[in-house]
Amino acid sequence: MTHPEHPVLQQHRASVVFGLGLSSLIINVVGCCTNQFIPFVLTVLAVVLGILGWVFGRHDLRAMEAGIMDRSGYSTTKSGKTLAMVSVLLSILVFTLQILIVLGLIAAIGLAGATSP
Repeated sequence: MTHPEHPVLQQHRASVVFGLGLSSLIINVVGCCTNQFIPFVLTVLAVVLGILGWVFGRHDLRAMEAGIMDRSGYSTTKSGKTLAMVSVLLSILVFTLQILIVLGLIAAIGLAGATSP
């Protein structure tokens, strides 16, 4: 009696992808809503974690669709990838606003210095 061979599937990284996406979003919100003493640090950290979650999620979803990886973590992986994408886009927006704020402060200081006798 022979047993049909079952293909060995790679393990999914759904919890890793979800953790990266969620932590990226939390760091982004904390950095956005609090007064940062070191500007841009939390934004950069959120971007790095978000890009990792996005890339890992994309790779895993493609492998699941190709039948190479276990599909049991499909929805968690997709959710983590979505969180990571939202976080990266929010980070870009926050980073742009931070640069505009710094440039505005520099311009205000320059104008204040120019009007002083």
